[in-house]
Amino acid sequence: MLLLLIIPAYLPAQNDIPVTKGTAIISIISNDTIWIGADSRLQNTRNGSVSDTAYKIIKSENMVFAHSGLFNTSDGSLNINRLFKESAAAGKSFTGTVLLFDDLLISQLLAFNWKSLLPGRLMTGDTLTDLNITTLFAKSDSTETLIVIQKYHPILRNDEKLDIRYQCDTIRNVDNNYINIGAMGNVQEIMSFLDRTGVAMLEATNPEKFITFLIKDIAAKNHPAKVGGPVDIIRLTKDDIKWLKVKQNIDKL
Repeated sequence: MLLLLIIPAYLPAQNDIPVTKGTAIISIISNDTIWIGADSRLQNTRNGSVSDTAYKIIKSENMVFAHSGLFNTSDGSLNINRLFKESAAAGKSFTGTVLLFDDLLISQLLAFNWKSLLPGRLMTGDTLTDLNITTLFAKSDSTETLIVIQKYHPILRNDEKLDIRYQCDTIRNVDNNYINIGAMGNVQEIMSFLDRTGVAMLEATNPEKFITFLIKDIAAKNHPAKVGGPVDIIRLTKDDIKWLKVKQNIDKL
């Protein structure tokens, strides 16, 4: 059975603080194993410059976190990966971390000064599509393989107050013949490709090569400003969590 999941990456900021966004993240869940892969490119929303050093997958003991959309402000007042690590340390359990992260992120988003971030671009009543945020939490142990996906859509209401449209999806593996392929970020072409091929290509290769192909040969070629650089891949099983491909200095995270 194939289930395709389509997922369209604060404190008040000053006028001169740019933010970074962009991403392609692929997740595969099959039997008692999860694979997650991500590119390394970030785009500065103010001047268009790019960096290929971002870690979009973060591990904390028995949990893995991945993120697409708005990543950080250059002064560090918002840093999504740091927020996850703080939530993991305080939340302790998988569920506690997910709930705490959600509460902290929404409170920071509501406090964010959106007009100073993108002056002249925002119209009242707009959904801020450029700044949508999607987060993925994953765990795999002897009882279940689980992915929780949180989607946050900032909306500027006509009275210029900010609302956060929020959605949470849980993907749980309960069938040995179950395969789920998920995609987050700039992945429209990836989803079209998966619609045409199903799992045929995945079955003909291995998940690591399949994820690398989807990110580098499809997403990066169609969105070169937002997707690119090295691909990091991590694997979760009931026994351990292992990096299959990773940039240098991962221990610094």
